[in-house]
Amino acid sequence: MRNTIAESITSTVNDLNRSGVIDEITMKNIQSLCLPEVKEYTPQKIVSIRKKLKLSQAALASKQIISFVR
Repeated sequence: MRNTIAESITSTVNDLNRSGVIDEITMKNIQSLCLPEVKEYTPQKIVSIRKKLKLSQAALASKQIISFVR
C-alpha cells in the first residue's frame, strides 16, 4: 500500500504518461506539485540541530543541499 497521497498521484501520473494519455511536460508539472513541504527554521533552531549532530555549518549545508553565508 502506498504511504502517501503524493505517491499515489505520482504513480497514477506515471501510468497515464506510459499509456500516452498525458505528455512528459504535463507529467513533470504534476509531479512538481507533489514535492514535500519546505519547513522554515530559525537560526537558533539550525544551530541547535548542528550542535546535536556535531556538524559544522558547511557540513550541515552539504547534507541538506543548502548554502550558507559566512
